[in-house]
Amino acid sequence: MAVETWRNGAAKDVGSQCGGGANVYDVNNIALLGKSFSSTKDHSKWGVSMSEKVPAVCVGDVNRQESQFKRGGGAVCIEDRTLWKTFKESVTNFDGCDVSIKTDDKKTPKANKDDKRPTKSNKV
Repeated sequence: MAVETWRNGAAKDVGSQCGGGANVYDVNNIALLGKSFSSTKDHSKWGVSMSEKVPAVCVGDVNRQESQFKRGGGAVCIEDRTLWKTFKESVTNFDGCDVSIKTDDKKTPKANKDDKRPTKSNKV
């Protein structure tokens, strides 16, 4: 899942996480409706699955920073192919576990067969 969240301020960011079953990638840049912006200019909190097999979008209310671990919060997820496509295509750059991935042509990297770490060859 690629996630957009507030990562500014003094708190320590959680960062992209891989290898524990489900991979979570920090979104760096978004392009939507002809506008492009950095995650540093966005306070929204959402995630989009990287697999078309589960076209899920989640919207939440807690930042992915260690200081947030003590807070309650929640998220709601929906499986909707049209909404998923819109969110997935809006992600133009995200941090993989070892490498930053830049996307092109409104496509995002396809997870490999075992959904392991993305590599530079996963550019889209």
